Amino acid sequence: MKKVLLSLALCFSFFTLFFPIDISVYAEEVLNIQPRGFETINVSRQFTDTVYSENKKGKVTTIIYGSYVRNVNTGEIVSANCSVVPTFSSFTNDVIPQARNIYTYANISSDRMSVTFGASYRVIGMYSSISYDYGIVSRSFTVQ
Repeated sequence: MKKVLLSLALCFSFFTLFFPIDISVYAEEVLNIQPRGFETINVSRQFTDTVYSENKKGKVTTIIYGSYVRNVNTGEIVSANCSVVPTFSSFTNDVIPQARNIYTYANISSDRMSVTFGASYRVIGMYSSISYDYGIVSRSFTVQ
């Protein structure tokens, strides 16, 4: 395609000195060249888990927010990222829950047509000077 445009430019170089024309417009109309476009898509999912430590339990709500950029002409995903918001409820005995070691990921598939968003974190509960380990919460989802 570039050779065609270059040949046109050379053939008409003398002509275009006196009568300039826009070859790119000509190429778009005749060769049906479409401009590349991208769209950003935002997604989110909410998960609720019950976590336990010894005889104590609580509820953890995990909201994963994902964002990815897709080429509208090919459908390929070109970039992705995500974040996570953990919230806590129903913890017993004045335990103060915390999320630690938060890890998030956005993995684009090898064919670039889907992306998996995920997050994991450890839930720790503090009561006075006592620390309770509620384990690791790990969630993910895939969009195409």
